[in-house]
Amino acid sequence: MIKKKVKKEILISKLIDDLPGMEDVITEPRSYSPERLKDACNNIKFSASQEIDPIENITIQFIFRNFFYIMHQTGLYNPQRRLFNHIASVERVEIKEFKKLTKVQKEAGKISDLYFYDIHKRYILLRLEHPSSQLDFVALPKLFSDANNARCLAAIYVSNQRPSAPMLEMIRSKTSYKNPMEKYRSPLNDHASFDFISYQASPSSVIYKLLHPDLAKDESASANVPAELIRMLYDNSYSVVG
Repeated sequence: MIKKKVKKEILISKLIDDLPGMEDVITEPRSYSPERLKDACNNIKFSASQEIDPIENITIQFIFRNFFYIMHQTGLYNPQRRLFNHIASVERVEIKEFKKLTKVQKEAGKISDLYFYDIHKRYILLRLEHPSSQLDFVALPKLFSDANNARCLAAIYVSNQRPSAPMLEMIRSKTSYKNPMEKYRSPLNDHASFDFISYQASPSSVIYKLLHPDLAKDESASANVPAELIRMLYDNSYSVVG
């Protein structure tokens, strides 16, 4: 009998039911101060089906605890309301290996696909390059085409490398960046937006920075992750947070 492979996923729920969470923020976003917003973003529980790779874990927590906060504080939640609302509605995150790499590319790094599903099986697709990868955004064009699925509400590319000027120009041309009405909505099609995030990992910090769309607010568009998560990248004996 062939044993069915267990999905690599994290179930998302409220930590304390009686306190506000992200789903409460989306009903009245203007009423939340930075302090109340942080509390709502942290009122979240993660239940993992199995051990999760540290950078996958850290990135998932960044999206909920930090990126949602960044969208609110910079006003990005207005043009990208569909993404903002969806983050608050996610019930599980499924993690899969991106397998469309050649043998040579696999030697240069690893890529994971993180699917943020709501109860209706609509999703955000986040494509993540792992630390020390030298893949030159090889999976980015495929992400653009993968976002054509009608159930995909947003596509996010997260890389340990910063894109060159020509690469950024290509991204901008794909997302109507020169159109003042579409610049921050960053549409790939009529149902999915696109965001590009870079990160730098070191033993003392992991810093994520939103590079596209460019908000021209460096401090507001960047975020650190909790120190206890950072240690997971550099200490093999440290247990993975579920």
